[in-house]
Amino acid sequence: MNLVAVAIAAVVALGPTVLAKADETRATSDDPANAQLTRREPVLLKSIAAAGWRLAKARAALPLAQVVQEERLEIQDFIQYAYDGGSFRLCVSRGREGGDIFAVIVDTRRPQYKDFVGLWSTDRYVTYHSGPHVVVIPLRSLNPQLFETLKSRKWTDAELKERLGAPSYRWHVHGVGYSGMTYAPQGLRLIGVSPWAGKPVEYQVYSSLDPGTSDLPPLNALSKLDYGEVAIETQRDVAQRLAAQRKEIEEALARGTRSPDGRFVVSRVNLGGTFNNEQVVIGERGKPERRYPAGYFTEDADYRWLDRRTVLRRVSWGAGNVEFYTMDAMTGAEKPAASVADEDSNRVTDFGVFTGRRFWYKTADGNKHEVAVPAPKRAAQPGLRKGN
Repeated sequence: MNLVAVAIAAVVALGPTVLAKADETRATSDDPANAQLTRREPVLLKSIAAAGWRLAKARAALPLAQVVQEERLEIQDFIQYAYDGGSFRLCVSRGREGGDIFAVIVDTRRPQYKDFVGLWSTDRYVTYHSGPHVVVIPLRSLNPQLFETLKSRKWTDAELKERLGAPSYRWHVHGVGYSGMTYAPQGLRLIGVSPWAGKPVEYQVYSSLDPGTSDLPPLNALSKLDYGEVAIETQRDVAQRLAAQRKEIEEALARGTRSPDGRFVVSRVNLGGTFNNEQVVIGERGKPERRYPAGYFTEDADYRWLDRRTVLRRVSWGAGNVEFYTMDAMTGAEKPAASVADEDSNRVTDFGVFTGRRFWYKTADGNKHEVAVPAPKRAAQPGLRKGN
């Protein structure tokens, strides 16, 4: 498989983290041993299914969302709603035609979600287990004839929306030029060449069963694709991606830097591997984490606490210049604090924090520079906070 094919596989399959053990389960209620387990369907999941997996209709049965994470990444663009300290999460499609819950992520380490430990697949949804996390994906299978039609030619965005509705999420392969969309409940992925001359993308059915070439396979190569196999593969990959991301975020917070009072922790995470997928992740005791764009690659050593609520972070841009930013740990509001141009004698070699909202940085010429950061005017804590 060449490098382009590897890049595509990283986006449409697992993302940057591959599960170390393929312990996910896709058992169905056809197995008599599972029949007893499926009768103990969690009440919350039953309510979501009864609402047709539509967020607007399910809200009455849901607890208050503590964080609404806007997944505006190159690899995914859905919305994630986090409840109960992050132990229960809903992945929801975006846009005016969106609002569909295409995945539920549950952390079974919380006692109130132990019912999900023994949850198996049914004819309404499939379940995947990875460590403490359970991912549930609703089933909305395609008519076999429709799948045959879809793989027979290329389609515009409008044509697909007319036949399938809004996708669960969209994605792009960095540096390659391929755009794609994933329909998780239908078990379908489509991929097309991004337009460079204002032309609409034309999509075709994608599966990792396709030959690993730098060009999209010809349509006649798709004729042998079996919908049942494609659907299982797609839904497994979506579930593995979501579980792997939870694991990566939790590991980032575990190694992060705590605020002076221990209430917050800050770290960095990159779910897509490229500079534009780099994020600042902030955890607050008893609440779901929030993530914000970092702008460029960072390292664990680039983060400090200016005070108990203000993060100080360093960004070393690709052009060589270094910038310092402050970030409010509760709102994600960020302000520039200092900038150092790319000159040999000015290269930043270290930085740290004084008391009284002041910090310092050293440059290669041996000088130590001090910066005072004015205290912000802070609004009252919002009840619902967004990351992006």
